[in-house]
Amino acid sequence: MLLQAFKQLRTLRSNIKLVVVGDPYASRKGEKAEYQKKVLDAAKEIGTDCIMAGGQSPDQMHNFYHIADLVIVPSQVEEAFCMVAVEAMAAGKAVLASKKGGISEFVLDGITGYHLAEPMSSDSIINDINRALADKERHQIAEKAKSLVFSKYSWENVAQRFEEQMKSWFDK
Repeated sequence: MLLQAFKQLRTLRSNIKLVVVGDPYASRKGEKAEYQKKVLDAAKEIGTDCIMAGGQSPDQMHNFYHIADLVIVPSQVEEAFCMVAVEAMAAGKAVLASKKGGISEFVLDGITGYHLAEPMSSDSIINDINRALADKERHQIAEKAKSLVFSKYSWENVAQRFEEQMKSWFDK
């Protein structure tokens, strides 16, 4: 759906590129193989405005966050924790994400990022991208998100919460 939306969005915004990071060849079985073929075909149809960067190591991801104006996470699965969104927020980038799973716990619409409208469609994605890119507060929202990530997910805070949880379980 994101690629369909981007194809339409290019007619409204001439200065836009889509960089898709992830390995479309990672799993070639069943429904996934069919979906992956559709993604690759759609990317080819878009041409040079859509860059399929493939799978990247964690060490290389910062390069992609650095060039992004907006990181879009249109996840359709109930992920417990979306590392991509957290990494993008830590890099000081605005995040536009679905409300599926744990993402909605830290990507708060208009506060630390933006939510994709549900039900998601090509038109709703276009509207959401335009809304986020046009928001004069986008950079401040990205900075709030960065502060949240560094305060909530620092090793010190994670270790402290882990220790508190252990004590609550075993100090009875």
